[in-house]
Amino acid sequence: MDIEDVKKAIVEVETGDAVLIDVRTDEERSDGYAKPALHFNSKRKEAGELPEGLDKNKSIYLYCRGGGRAGRMKTLLISKGFENVHNLGGYLDWKEAGGEVVNPPSEK
Repeated sequence: MDIEDVKKAIVEVETGDAVLIDVRTDEERSDGYAKPALHFNSKRKEAGELPEGLDKNKSIYLYCRGGGRAGRMKTLLISKGFENVHNLGGYLDWKEAGGEVVNPPSEK
């Protein structure tokens, strides 16, 4: 997605019209994450799980580090009947577009 598409996604997530899902590992999230994101480690997908409670009528935006795992999760969700699923790309795309983030505590 380009920066303008990511900005539109930010608005949709902030207004509750869309859900944002972080498919990175716990370790990766320790470097920061999008504040409104649900966390669903992509390793759970590999174990056959899906995120719980997703509304098939809402837009779903997925992100990981660079977009690869988010793309695979998008394909899986579409195969399960979700229609409005988007690969946002990486965490830095969200951050650079002005999305709210939570950063890890600074080392002392």
